Amino acid sequence: MALILEITEFEILCEDSGNYAVIEALIDDMVQVAPATIYNPPVFQAAVCATKVLLSDDDDLSAYEHDEEVMELAEDVADADWEVQDYDPTDSEMLSAYGTKWHDGL
Repeated sequence: MALILEITEFEILCEDSGNYAVIEALIDDMVQVAPATIYNPPVFQAAVCATKVLLSDDDDLSAYEHDEEVMELAEDVADADWEVQDYDPTDSEMLSAYGTKWHDGL
């Protein structure tokens, strides 16, 4: 289960196909910033991720006005359903692990 550090955005969408909750959150250990070496495991860090969850027809949408209910819903989302949003690591983020400069393969 993903460790949610902070919920940054929450929105309820009412569409023809049903009601959806769109959640954007800071999730721990979502992106790999350094590969494993012989001596060290891979290094991961937090990233902003988003997901869209179909709510059941009998859900009380007013309950999601409370932060606790939103966090409970977010914690029920499977790890694979979170999508990393526009992550582009800086050189300093990549250097912080083992000293290997990050590059784009150029």
